[in-house]
Amino acid sequence: MEKKARIIVYDDVGILDESDTLFEDKEQLAGIAKQNLSQTPDAEMVEVWAGSKLAMKFEYNRKHKIVPSKNLHPRWGGRRDRAGAPSKGAEALVNRVVLHVNDETFDFCESLGRNKAEWIRQAIREKREREGNSKG
Repeated sequence: MEKKARIIVYDDVGILDESDTLFEDKEQLAGIAKQNLSQTPDAEMVEVWAGSKLAMKFEYNRKHKIVPSKNLHPRWGGRRDRAGAPSKGAEALVNRVVLHVNDETFDFCESLGRNKAEWIRQAIREKREREGNSKG
């Protein structure tokens, strides 16, 4: 059964072209969208809407090849990483420390996964408590 989709082609300022199309499967729709993008002069991005939902989005990469867009937010550029994440509150960490370690220590830190920074901060806190050193 054929479905209907709206294809909107954008340049850097606004809409260049809007068209409705019929398609059978997602691969066919992706091909139609890519073809519209490549055949429209000055186009930079294409959005494909199926009903009221944004189905897919394509753009040119730096080598001028058509690739799927990394964000599926309609025409407003997406959100930055960690937007909407819980606040760190008063203990917001702004200073950065870089450590040079050997392979064994690096592998150990990598094995800790996402919690490696918190694990290292806890180890430093415990070391300072053992030595009674409050200034590090």
